[in-house]
Formats: sequence, C-alpha cells, structure tokens
Amino acid sequence: MGQPFSIRDAVSVAAGSVNEDRVGHAGDMAWVIDGATDILDAPLSPGPTDAAWIAETAHRLLPDLASRLGPAADLARLPALLCHQIARAFAKTSTRPPRERFEFPSATLLAVRITANRLDYVGVGDCALLLKGAERLTTLGVDLPSSGDKAVAAAVSGLQGETPDAPATDIRARLIPYLRSRREGLNRPGGYGILSIIPPPDDLVVSGSLPIRPGDDLLIATDGLIRLIEVYRRYDPAGLLASARERGLVALIADMRAIEDQDANCRRHPRAKAKDDASGVLIAVD
Repeated sequence: MGQPFSIRDAVSVAAGSVNEDRVGHAGDMAWVIDGATDILDAPLSPGPTDAAWIAETAHRLLPDLASRLGPAADLARLPALLCHQIARAFAKTSTRPPRERFEFPSATLLAVRITANRLDYVGVGDCALLLKGAERLTTLGVDLPSSGDKAVAAAVSGLQGETPDAPATDIRARLIPYLRSRREGLNRPGGYGILSIIPPPDDLVVSGSLPIRPGDDLLIATDGLIRLIEVYRRYDPAGLLASARERGLVALIADMRAIEDQDANCRRHPRAKAKDDASGVLIAVD
C-alpha cells in the first residue's frame, strides 16, 4: 500500500549566504527545522554557523529516528531523542563547551506523521502547521505571542524610537543583549522548548493528533515563511495555504522578499532581521 499523502512542494530559501533552515520527508513523516540565529562571537561547531550546524545535524538524524518510533505517543519523544544525539555530536566536534546559555546551538522543529486517517505532530519552538479540509481550517503555531519576530517587535520598536535614523544593522547590534537574555529560558521550566544540547521539559513539547481526510491540504513552515501572516499581514492562514497550493512556495517567498526590499530598514514592519530564511513543505492528503 502506498503513502496516504503526496509532497506537492518542498522549498527552503536562504535569506543570505548560509541557509539555517532545513526541510525533509521520509516514509510517512515530513519536517521543517529552523536554526536559531547565532548571538555569540564565533561558532563553536564545525558548521558555518551553529544554527546551520544544528539544523543540518537534526535533519540528518531524523529519518533514522523517525523509522524507529511507533505510535503517536512515541512521536512526542522525538525532540528529546534528537537532543541527546545532537549533544553527543556537539561534544565530539565543538571547539569548546558553551559558557553561557546563549551559546547553546538551538533550532525549532515541527515534524508530522501521516497515516490513513490521522495526522500526528510534534514540535518545539515556533514553526507552524496549517491544515485545510472541506469544512475546517486548523492552525498550530500561528500568531503566538512568543513566536519569531513578534516576540522582539516591541523591543525593536523601542530602539527605533530612541534612534529614528539608525539603520537596521545598528538596531540589530543593540538588540543582542535582549536576545541573549531571552535565550536564558532555553529548555527551562517556564521558558521555551527547542532542540539543543539539552532536552526540553515535556510540558514545552507540543504534540497531538488531528483527523484528516482525502483532499485535505497541509502546510508545515518555518517562521520565516509565516512572516507573510504574522509580520506583513499579507495573508490570513487560509489565504496563505490557498496561494501556496495555487502558485507554489517559491512564488510566495518572492512576494515576501519584495515586501522586505521595500522595508529594508524594518520601520514599517519592526523585526529583528530584515530577512529570514523561509521554508515549507506542502502536502496533499490522498
């Protein structure tokens, strides 16, 4: 019996010279990964950045781990299993152990498993899921107060108000202490869950199941693509999913880059980075 779904599109577009996102699928699973931008002076890993290294490491580990996980309840263990293997790889290859929490490599993850009539999912961080059926739209990870650039928009706006003529690069540099303080909550109770060299507490892992039917459409995406909803307000979730289906993810990302080019100084849409890597997997339930 064949897979109960087909991959309609799978795209990952870098914002700069290094892509810190990954997308993938194997067997009955698909995933998106978004490395958290480095805020230390130099990478500790052998990758071009620690964010790229952990995204690639998790991406390479996922197919084997996914093949060994059983029922939906097992899927919730995936982030912790990944973290243990990431920690071992980091210990073997890093130049030194991290001294501060903000030096930990980290990445968000959303993985889905599709069976004949059910979608199982697990995630840490702010990647998003949009599921559209004939009579319903289900969203996860969209418009969360702590997600992506939304979490730092107020801090960015405050710095912009203090120095109205400062370029975005200066604002970003002044934002670093704030970003480092946020990383103190990494995989700590009351903080936020993420892939790293220590596993997240169970209550910071989001997992569950949703019913699906033939004809349903599913998009999983990093926050760089979900900016079209959360930051730029170009689409609502239903509109983004419909446009992805009709035009493809590359066209959506091109639209987003045009918005960003017209607001390169991040004044109209306050954000920590003028552009972000953008990635997604569009899936049709067969």
